[in-house]
Amino acid sequence: MKKLISWALTCLVLVSLSVGGVVANFTYHTNLVSAASVVKDFKFHDENYDRDVKVEIYERASGESEHNPVFAICELVNQSIDYRKEHPEQTDMTIDCSFYRVERDTACYYKKGDKNYGKMTVLKNQDYTDNCERVLYSFIKAAKYGIYTKIMWHIAVLKDGTKVADYFNDYMDESCIFDSTKQVKDFLEIRCSTWENAGISQMHNKQLLVSHYKDYDGKEYQDTIFTSTSNIDYYSATNNLPISYKDWSHTGFTVSNHPYVYGSNKRYFDVCFDNAYNRYEFASKVFELHDKGDYLDGGLNYADENFECYFTPLSQSQSANLYDDTNPVARYIEKLNSCNGRIECFLNQYSLNESQTDPLISKCLERIYDAFSNNKTRGNKFGLVANGSFTKDCEIAQKLLQIGDITTQKMTHTKDSIFYFGDSDEYVVITGSTNWSFVNFFGQSNTLMVFKEQGSNHQIYNAFKNNYYKTMGDRI
Repeated sequence: MKKLISWALTCLVLVSLSVGGVVANFTYHTNLVSAASVVKDFKFHDENYDRDVKVEIYERASGESEHNPVFAICELVNQSIDYRKEHPEQTDMTIDCSFYRVERDTACYYKKGDKNYGKMTVLKNQDYTDNCERVLYSFIKAAKYGIYTKIMWHIAVLKDGTKVADYFNDYMDESCIFDSTKQVKDFLEIRCSTWENAGISQMHNKQLLVSHYKDYDGKEYQDTIFTSTSNIDYYSATNNLPISYKDWSHTGFTVSNHPYVYGSNKRYFDVCFDNAYNRYEFASKVFELHDKGDYLDGGLNYADENFECYFTPLSQSQSANLYDDTNPVARYIEKLNSCNGRIECFLNQYSLNESQTDPLISKCLERIYDAFSNNKTRGNKFGLVANGSFTKDCEIAQKLLQIGDITTQKMTHTKDSIFYFGDSDEYVVITGSTNWSFVNFFGQSNTLMVFKEQGSNHQIYNAFKNNYYKTMGDRI
């Protein structure tokens, strides 16, 4: 990816698509900022909106101090504050954040132009310095500026014994900046999920939603979502890396100015937040919304020709193992099996250790094997990166080795599925917070985003594929 971001030449390509009344004009260019690897801009238009949509892709491999997706949280929140300063009359701004694990002292260098811009670190005894800020303090600062802010988490990692909730509560009575009659507590609401931290009962989201922000180039955006495969973990102040056992590959993305991608994620966040203390009520509400259909019909999931959004638990499936059309992973694996042209599939997955007993994952891997075994097109490519408990001794691993490369080094925390379909010349990436396991799809709170590109311009696909290869390491 360093080669991608070091290109001096900006590559501009226009592609016009017209599907179902939505017209998209794509422009591709590299981003020379150290924190983001790829930016993709396109036009979104329907009867209600006319927007320039921006997608940013973040990725890091083990040992890289830059590109960590968590950086985007602090940056986006501060850019939202910049928008509020520019528009003090904008009183309906919101920030919503949901993370599985959070650390109080985790901080980032978010100021563009600083030599450490884009890196993570730790601030032990202060909220901020001239060029660095605790991620959690950014939310407090947003509330001080009158931005309605909600943050929830499942696990507060206690390195120094200070509870994360106590940290937030210490600021609740402080005055706001634009209106001294208001206090932080008028704009900041926090919740720590009381779901059991096991199996299906995990609030596993890694999700940030920002209603408005102003980019460093002065351009203003609305309706932004951020999702990553990384939590707000602990970092080293010495080398800007996650603590040793968290120094894995990660990916993340932002989508800005897309009202329906944002709206579907916002609706799901509200369900999670409103039911932070009752996992069963959460699941019931999700199923109720799924029964209404897609997002535009009052449900949760959303799809157009460029994006698809899915939220777990998936709709009450027709099959016991969730391997059907309600599951986008299964649907695109089946598309591999029906493709008559060249195919590619790269899996960069943290959790495959249950493949021998997990009915969903076993089915996924078996059908991938079937696709490559039956399709003899020259140039087909398959590869898999999995954690250490998925070994070459597994029966399915022995079969997969016949069709491609596998590595089992535990260097990855990504949840990325990458596909190419030669007959339609389509490039697809599925990513988000959802690990490959039945319990993630069936019970936990998770999101999945599908990016779809076509033709010769597929920077999003390239970015995720590049992260796969950087993570690959030694084969088994």
